[in-house]
Amino acid sequence: MTPKQERFCEEYLVDLNGTQAYIRAGYSVKTAEKNAARLMGKEGIQARIAELRVEQQKRTQITADQVIEELRRIGLARIDQVVACNGRSVTIKDFSEVPPEILAAVHSVEKTKDGIKIRFYNKIPALEQLMRHLGMFEKDNAQQAQMVLVAPVVRLTEDDRQGNSQSGRHPESASDAGLEGSG
Repeated sequence: MTPKQERFCEEYLVDLNGTQAYIRAGYSVKTAEKNAARLMGKEGIQARIAELRVEQQKRTQITADQVIEELRRIGLARIDQVVACNGRSVTIKDFSEVPPEILAAVHSVEKTKDGIKIRFYNKIPALEQLMRHLGMFEKDNAQQAQMVLVAPVVRLTEDDRQGNSQSGRHPESASDAGLEGSG
């Protein structure tokens, strides 16, 4: 592996963007998109990136399971876990009594002129990332690829085939398509 390829692998871990990693590693900007994809296709590059990822996980002590758990907390958090609604009043629960996994979903707490404003992290990106991880989008794509469009069968007479139909029939009609009694 060349020093530039090693640098590419290191830069790839910064943002998981092959094109930008290619440029930051010192390669040409003009050919970055095409050649980054080509470089990513090499087994040696993929193996080195995998090694660097393992090293990164050891350094940071963050596992994929922890990241998924954090996304789950954000994606499944509910406002009633932080506030209590009693008729007309809304009371913020004592945060020392709210489980830490629920507080992980709270983006900010702010005192405003109207009261206290509690913002959660955006659930939609967290749920989308979880769905991607669980392969839910892939299943949808696979199902769509399996859908087959079926056109009605049209029976043509010899005259229809030769363009000499004098029967006044339209080959697209239900009776010609063998669909009688289907409605």
